[in-house]
Amino acid sequence: MRAPELHPIDGVDRIDSALADELAPCRHWLREGRTYGLRCDGASSLELGVERLEPAWPGLFSWTVRNAVGRATIRGVDDRGRRTNALDVEVVARRFEGPLEQLRFVRAMVDAIEREELADPFRDRHLSWRASVVEARDKPPIRTLIERLSRDGAALSAALDAIAAQPAREARSKPARVRIATDAADVELSEIVAADGAWDDNARGVAAQKLRGRAPREAWGSTLDWTADCAENRFLRARLAKLIEACSSRAFDRAMRATGEVRRAAARATIEHVQRALDREPFVSAQSSVSDLERARAACERRDAYRDALDWIDRLYARPTLRWPTVDHAVSLRDAATLYEVYCFFALSRSIAATLGEPAQFRAAPLATCALARGATASFGARWTLVYNRDVVAYSGSLRPDFALLCEDKVELVFDAKMRVRDGHDRGAADDAARVDLDKMHAYRDALGVRAAVCLFPGERSMLYRTDGTRSADVRLASLVRAKSTGIAALALCPEHAL
Repeated sequence: MRAPELHPIDGVDRIDSALADELAPCRHWLREGRTYGLRCDGASSLELGVERLEPAWPGLFSWTVRNAVGRATIRGVDDRGRRTNALDVEVVARRFEGPLEQLRFVRAMVDAIEREELADPFRDRHLSWRASVVEARDKPPIRTLIERLSRDGAALSAALDAIAAQPAREARSKPARVRIATDAADVELSEIVAADGAWDDNARGVAAQKLRGRAPREAWGSTLDWTADCAENRFLRARLAKLIEACSSRAFDRAMRATGEVRRAAARATIEHVQRALDREPFVSAQSSVSDLERARAACERRDAYRDALDWIDRLYARPTLRWPTVDHAVSLRDAATLYEVYCFFALSRSIAATLGEPAQFRAAPLATCALARGATASFGARWTLVYNRDVVAYSGSLRPDFALLCEDKVELVFDAKMRVRDGHDRGAADDAARVDLDKMHAYRDALGVRAAVCLFPGERSMLYRTDGTRSADVRLASLVRAKSTGIAALALCPEHAL
């Protein structure tokens, strides 16, 4: 029994060679919502994740792609339960032009989520997670490098300017010819002759006599020399040199060409500033190797500007050693919908905290093996709580919105993350899936009796549909939380550069 094959008449698209490595092992991509034919001789069914597909004709199958955005694995199964080799395809959501746009969205989601992971908001229960600062021998991710250079490069430049103004220096003794005293008041000569008696009026003559006429005018001694070739400068210079090396690869140049003009210019300005710093004091004198990394790092930590520059580099290299299982599985499948849901939890938490003026206190679900799992919460003061993916009791049963905002245990708002909605005006468009997602908000609001049910989507144009029949594009999460807006809403929520 051979692996399933996509039917050629359905206009299946091949993945461009430039994306082959990142989308491997997929060689073809399909569009969400379309129907495709598959052939698998000898198979009595097809496995598509947890879904089973029965044949339309012996060995022939018809698959309408739904709820499988990202990498999908297809296997044929015969009557004896034997499975074929896998056919992997990339399913592109209907909102994206092709796999490149969806991949860019997935990258942005992963970056946004990992920034939260590095802060480890569930540190009270998520004990298996830890952050590691990768040493300078490794290269940082190129997209992260460009983002940091363009967005936070001014902080690094300011730290380097402060170092140049007040550099670290070390006092070292070095051998040198020094003048020997020839005056009776000088300590060096008085010590030489003290044991042989007191001085008379002719101090020079006595010194010559005691030294048998051979009193030297100079001798070898030691003197102090202040040098910039110290542990702090050597250590930071090595880290900055690795940073410049990471910015000199062909892959970095390709990524820069694909970056917007403003961000590219800001990144280049930071790189040039770092290079100028390496070409002048104190780093130009710090050419020796670092023998003790821990002591050198500790020396940097004791100086403000050095500590700031080192923290900047550490944040660039810092990566989680273990992603949360929910996120890790979604990343392996390039599951944009799940990643967007996880992102929305943190984005909502930040926005609600800012609106209420209360910091978010994260708590994992009881007995959860994963930090971010069903029942996880973010609390804001004593009254407000955002609950992740937990059943909410309605008059007709239980519903499970992605997020529920409670005030003193009463559900005030519910939110659902929906990839398919393009903007808040889709209710009148031909996109049936988007209309269904928005109409689901009515069911939530009516069944749960909440003030507003909100559809979160990655886009730009929000829309509020009030209970009096009017609507407004001027809707903000703050107005929903403060009870100034009621009804159903489509609220745009998306990280920068995701679309």
